[in-house]
Amino acid sequence: MNYFYLIGESIDRSLSRYIHQWIYKSFNIVAEYKNQNIDIANFDIEIESILLAIQSGTIHGINVTNPYKLKVICPDIFLSKHAKRINAINCVYNDSGLIGDNTDWIGFIKSIEYNEINLKEYNVKVIGAGGASRAIIYSLQKLGVNNFTIHNRTKKEFFVNKVKYVTQSLDELNTNEENKFLINCVHPNIINDIVNKVNANSIHYFYDLNYNKSDLHDMLESKDIKVLIGLDMLIYQAIKSIEIWLQRELCDKIDIEEIKNYLKKKSLC
Repeated sequence: MNYFYLIGESIDRSLSRYIHQWIYKSFNIVAEYKNQNIDIANFDIEIESILLAIQSGTIHGINVTNPYKLKVICPDIFLSKHAKRINAINCVYNDSGLIGDNTDWIGFIKSIEYNEINLKEYNVKVIGAGGASRAIIYSLQKLGVNNFTIHNRTKKEFFVNKVKYVTQSLDELNTNEENKFLINCVHPNIINDIVNKVNANSIHYFYDLNYNKSDLHDMLESKDIKVLIGLDMLIYQAIKSIEIWLQRELCDKIDIEEIKNYLKKKSLC
């Protein structure tokens, strides 16, 4: 039996375990995927124990979600090429040593391709400057989208793939630019106030990494703004994590709509 975990804070409502269970059952993979809530005050102690379990083979891999995608990086973990360029990880496993990887960027690109969106047609605005947003920025680089800005509550400077970025203020989202493609990488409780201050007529698309439908989404759609939630990205990054852990190709064999229908039947999204 292979044991995999999702590591994060307040993750009881996460859909990840259901997505993994569906894939394991579909491909007769003998594995179990569980949530492991870690309070930020206990993070250092608990993550050390988990990393030791991965090294010993008791745990075979973990996914890491907010707020730990940056905090989990430590000298004991060797970063993959992509994780090093992003400087954030969401996938850890053992391969003659602890390896930290990032599958968020692949999940985002796959979701954009799946929904047949050409981001070069829009004025792209990334909201947030944490681990998730850095994976999105890396994805934009890979897609050849160079005309984008990053907005955050506080000014931050950081590098993604050796490119230096400086965040702009949230107030600078409300410009006269039209055809905006907003990509939200912050918590649902934060994004409502931010979006409400932006001229709705300037927004064409709202891509929310949060994958639970909300009143904000309904409000935007009532104003003819296209909304895409992060469910497709979540599914694709999960598939890539499993491919890394098990060293097998699965993505082309999986029907994304089947997984989404399964989650709907379970009233999970």
